[in-house]
Amino acid sequence: MYYFQRIHTTGICISLLFLLPLLALSACTDLGPDVERTQSVIPENWPREGLNGIWATSGNNVFVAGTAGTILHYNGSDWKQMNSNTSTDLNDIWGSSSDNIFAVGKDAVILHYNGSDWSEVENPASGNLNSIWGISAEIIYAAGSDGEILQFNGSEWRMMETPSDDRLNSIWGTSGVNIFSVSAAGTILHYSGTEWKEIASGKPPLYTVWGSSPSDVFAAGSAGTILFYDGEEWLPMFSPNNKGLYGIWGSSKNNVYAVGTNGTILHFDGSDWRQKKSPVTQNLNAIWGLRDDILIVGEFSTIFQP
Repeated sequence: MYYFQRIHTTGICISLLFLLPLLALSACTDLGPDVERTQSVIPENWPREGLNGIWATSGNNVFVAGTAGTILHYNGSDWKQMNSNTSTDLNDIWGSSSDNIFAVGKDAVILHYNGSDWSEVENPASGNLNSIWGISAEIIYAAGSDGEILQFNGSEWRMMETPSDDRLNSIWGTSGVNIFSVSAAGTILHYSGTEWKEIASGKPPLYTVWGSSPSDVFAAGSAGTILFYDGEEWLPMFSPNNKGLYGIWGSSKNNVYAVGTNGTILHFDGSDWRQKKSPVTQNLNAIWGLRDDILIVGEFSTIFQP
């Protein structure tokens, strides 16, 4: 199995075809002399921004958010840069449909896409917003600095009470009465539908959380930390490396990926975590998938399939 076609070229149009059927991505630009093109799938003359979040309705309708207000869209044949109307760093993106998408970022920024344009929306946050996740157009949550968690009811954002003042890096749940948020201080919060409670502490810094059911939840963080929640307690898992892990996703409890520092890609088969060969050395910040179609994004506008 191969990951990329490696090309040394000058001033030609390049098409990078991935082995998996999800995407056939093309970019046409004058690269200039002695430029090696390897894993980039967007034009080299685009800014080399960090890509921090990814959300999609399908493999033919993908949205990616990143630093300096970067928002990219893939329509099934081409990547295009969208006008986000901001230069603020964006940390995550989520939507309920292709015409109802939110992106969150530094300085309490929340952007909304209505299918035509991106615009900033008012909200009560005071710090950076790092993660966003929802169930529907009327039930959406965003988490960020100083323990702040916002809830959207379909018309406005409101501040929720939490027991934390830590930086919350990720939020995810199975329903409106079972939501988890993890922090840089190694604490884990849980929302039961009525209140947020701290259910774990003293863990290494945690950056990401995802699960396949209420009793199959994974959290990952610094130094290769991976935790598993069985519905009753958080248990440490063996990790094959000590790199920071920034994104986690799976199609089931027996098929989970974690990505992170220096191109790290780990895979869990239901029994063990194993390191997968990575075609990049850039930090990888987020992962999205639909069954076996997977995309990973990271620093320097890296986008690829594992």
